[in-house]
Amino acid sequence: MVEQLEKNDDYKVKSIETEYLHHNSVQTIFPNVVERYFTTGYKVNLPKGGNLDFFKSNPSNMNDVCILRHSNSICLITLAPTHPVIENKCKVTSISFKVTDKLDRLQNSVSGKRKRGAQWLNPSGPLCVISCDDGSKHTVYCGIRGSLVEVNERLISSPQLLHDCYKTEGYIAVVMPKHLEAKATMDDLLTEEQFKDYQMLNNSQKVENIDPVIPETKKE
Repeated sequence: MVEQLEKNDDYKVKSIETEYLHHNSVQTIFPNVVERYFTTGYKVNLPKGGNLDFFKSNPSNMNDVCILRHSNSICLITLAPTHPVIENKCKVTSISFKVTDKLDRLQNSVSGKRKRGAQWLNPSGPLCVISCDDGSKHTVYCGIRGSLVEVNERLISSPQLLHDCYKTEGYIAVVMPKHLEAKATMDDLLTEEQFKDYQMLNNSQKVENIDPVIPETKKE
């Protein structure tokens, strides 16, 4: 069962991570931990974003993230299943939290309930840079506004977790939105149903862009 999350902030974060990481390892007839305690939303086509109407006539870059908001408003940022790293089954070789020459997410220092000293993130704020064995690099963006509580440092030594376990151990960061913005933050994201529609729109565009195969004619 879920432990109490009200004792202190550090305990809250660790309890949330424990709940989240554990939910896929226990099969039960009851709703899993994510279904019971997390609200799921998606931010797509980052850093620009866009709504469903936009994607009816415009392709997405598929730089998509999933945001899981706990009942106490703390959010986990993970890759969405449509992200190129997941979609293309890329082998991740390294992950860097140094997103610019002067900004390293590993240098984030947080204290107290108000998350003093935390780096502030906007939806277009980069969280990390993923490098893959095919030479591609992918900058992952936060997708929401909030204070950076922590990044998943385990990804540095085990980068393939980001692909193999992106729904659990491969989460990227923990972010805390402002209390007054918590509901609006989720309202700005695609819901599960909208995300399915988004996937269908992009799949149909891929089919339309495939060049038709012209059969060869036999020479007489």
